[in-house]
Amino acid sequence: MGELAKDSIRRELEDAVCYDIDNMRLLLAEDFRHTKEFVFLEGPDDVKFFRRQLSDVAIGIEYYGTGGKHGIEKALADESMKDDRVIGICDRDYSEEQADRIFYCDKCCLELMVISENEVWHKFCDLYYNGEEDYTSVLSGILRQLAPVSMLRKENAQKNAGIEEVDFRKLKLGKYLDVHNIDICQAFTDCGWKGYYEHCLRLAANLTDEELYEYTNGHDLCKILGMICEGGKGPLGEKKVRDILYKNMKEEIL
Repeated sequence: MGELAKDSIRRELEDAVCYDIDNMRLLLAEDFRHTKEFVFLEGPDDVKFFRRQLSDVAIGIEYYGTGGKHGIEKALADESMKDDRVIGICDRDYSEEQADRIFYCDKCCLELMVISENEVWHKFCDLYYNGEEDYTSVLSGILRQLAPVSMLRKENAQKNAGIEEVDFRKLKLGKYLDVHNIDICQAFTDCGWKGYYEHCLRLAANLTDEELYEYTNGHDLCKILGMICEGGKGPLGEKKVRDILYKNMKEEIL
């Protein structure tokens, strides 16, 4: 394979959200001298984060997004990927089982792992939070209010009895936010999940502060933060919140 073709494949993969096992095999075959390591991640945001965080301390590593956690698990389970040069990094979410050669983020996901660092969270609030409540209370209050949704996500992921497949695309959290208060009960009702509300509320009531970080979905948290925190042109929005948090994470903390 010529150098131009190799470069083309590499650029395509680096920019891709998802790619298949055949392209992964090409990456391994190209490295016939075994001089590189390959890290497969969930998506472009994860690629940017880990590439930036580890660039000074991890030489010879290439990072590629797979289009999701299941993409990583499926790829590394393939016989052709059983290679010491290949690892995966992904969100733990609500998994109780862990696959070989996959490293799972602390807390529920990358967003919660990053935001659990006080230095990162306080720096973010110094710049973008204009409320009067102290920074710790703001975060714990949001996590606590989201807890019933977090428990529904957990029950759904673990396919616990009585919980049918839940379509979380219905959930528009911003619709139920009034200042810092989230009407979770109404959200459950509008999404057709009212029958699960009391069950999830009971589960949520028993969560410790530490467990809130273990179960809160990063997208849910960043959506709320994106509405209550502001930049120069109004509310930050979910994606901007995530970008800022990731950039504030220092490699020595990681």
